[in-house]
Amino acid sequence: MALVLCFTIYFLIVIFLYRRKEQDLFSSNSNWVINAVSLFAVNTSFYNALLYSGVFIENGIQGLWLFWSFILFTGLVPFVFAPLWSRLQFITDNQFILLRFSGFSAKVLHVFRAAYLGMIIIPILISFQLIMILKINDAVFQMKQSWLLVILVALLLLLTWKNSLKSNLKFDVFNASIVLIGLMISAIYLACQTDHQLNRDFSSAFPENGAIYFFLVLQCISVSLFDGGGTESQRFIHLKSPQNAWKAAALYVFLSGLFSLLIAGILIMSDGLDQPSIEGDQELYILYYLRSETPEWLFVLILAGILGSFLSTFQGFLNWGGGLITKDLLQTYVLTDLSSKKEFFSGKIAMLLIALISALVTLYYDDLYSLITFFFSISAGVAPVFILRWFWYRMNAWSQLSAMLSSGFYTVLYSWILNKLYFFDHLKSALSVNEYFIQLLFVTICTTITWLAVTFLTRADSDETINTFKHALRLQSGYLKATIFKSLIFGMVMLFLFCLGLYFWMVVV
Repeated sequence: MALVLCFTIYFLIVIFLYRRKEQDLFSSNSNWVINAVSLFAVNTSFYNALLYSGVFIENGIQGLWLFWSFILFTGLVPFVFAPLWSRLQFITDNQFILLRFSGFSAKVLHVFRAAYLGMIIIPILISFQLIMILKINDAVFQMKQSWLLVILVALLLLLTWKNSLKSNLKFDVFNASIVLIGLMISAIYLACQTDHQLNRDFSSAFPENGAIYFFLVLQCISVSLFDGGGTESQRFIHLKSPQNAWKAAALYVFLSGLFSLLIAGILIMSDGLDQPSIEGDQELYILYYLRSETPEWLFVLILAGILGSFLSTFQGFLNWGGGLITKDLLQTYVLTDLSSKKEFFSGKIAMLLIALISALVTLYYDDLYSLITFFFSISAGVAPVFILRWFWYRMNAWSQLSAMLSSGFYTVLYSWILNKLYFFDHLKSALSVNEYFIQLLFVTICTTITWLAVTFLTRADSDETINTFKHALRLQSGYLKATIFKSLIFGMVMLFLFCLGLYFWMVVV
């Protein structure tokens, strides 16, 4: 009864927040706090908790550094790139390509990236959420798959038709509040109920194998260090102020770190207790633990937060993908005289198409870890290109295009053929690491060699293009040096606070 009442109230609030029909789907003028909280709601879904849970059961708390390896560099986007995005008068981050690069290659990259992200990458990101919902249904609701699909399709069709960036921001703030409040109350409640003394060794929070640190650094540099594009730049651009942009990015980083610490704390407190039945699915462990150890009203609040995080992420990525397909493909190359009404309906159809592809992706994966490692692999070696393209003007559109294509090619090559070779098996055994890290190393090296070779074998962009780009950024002398220094200081503070939080959960509590 409590569950039905809670979700009835929730859906009434959703209807209220989406009561207005917004004609402009991809723009907003909200303040920096709302944008920061919205970013947190979109990019920090409860599927992260399920991912953490599966890795925690398998490798302990030290295994979670796979997802935390970038903490030292979390200041890069707030201090270096968020202010730069806010100076660019774009609707989508893909329009950066036509400003930074020139000629035929820029148009090819512009079309390819819009289609690649809209039809492949974004559906994969959304499929994380669908897998999460299917898992939670099996664990908690045990609803028939057919009924669940009917409810999901009806809900998602409704929200897709009401999807606009302005409405999404309000919705995201509401959902983020539920997620954080639910997790904080749960963590405090569990800490008060904990009466077992395990005398945990704080050093066990860090990998014992020295080789792992090399691969974690590689993971960070090769996969995680992007320039704040996508849903992040979508919000930075509309803030139109470097000061507000970096504040929004910094608050988003802080909220994401808080979320990770709360999940880690709950998992740490569960360690040493009689583990609830996980019925073969380790990723559901945290959910079973919360259900068995918290009051019903609190677990219902957590479920509401899970649903909210799912819907916020779904809406946020749909809006981003719809903008890429509508603005960067249709309006730029196909229907150049698209009216505002036709643009509205084209955006909705694009979002529905992305949702359909996401559902198809979900059919091929049944666990989050295999999907996230595949996603990491097809991104390996690409992240440095997105950083360097802002400041190294020898790079051109072919550089970025070759990086994006080659990472996917080398991932498939390794997964289907090379992983069976004795050399890679021997390397894995010698370094005592899992299959993913060897694949990451191989794809990163090959992708980097490929895009560097392409860069020096093709022409640089014209001086006119480079000067136009510099003028749009309005960089002051010493900007890069000063902002990188600030970002490193910020990263060290965040890493210290994060380790302090782990110490609190492992030793104090």
